[in-house]
Amino acid sequence: MALRLIESGEYIVFDDKTELILGRVHDGDIPDIDLEPHDGKKAGVSRRHGRITLQEGQWYIEDLNSTNGTFVNGIQLAPNEPTPINSGDYLRLGTMELQFGSDL
Repeated sequence: MALRLIESGEYIVFDDKTELILGRVHDGDIPDIDLEPHDGKKAGVSRRHGRITLQEGQWYIEDLNSTNGTFVNGIQLAPNEPTPINSGDYLRLGTMELQFGSDL
């Protein structure tokens, strides 16, 4: 699986992981996917913004009570409630837009 950063077209691949924290490095706390090198702070990505998990063959994203919200296909998620995501879905963390999937 991978995340494609819409603005730059860059890919972040995470083939062998089943749980990932998305966010920004802060005081030695390193998320699995660090979005700081992709202007994460400017885009409003929180230090521990969200979590992507694989459970029983289904991927989920969960907002970890971020400051600027997590969105799936334009719909804002309630904090701390895992929401199913599928290949091709668009995610937004703050103002950072990404696409989730295996065949991007």
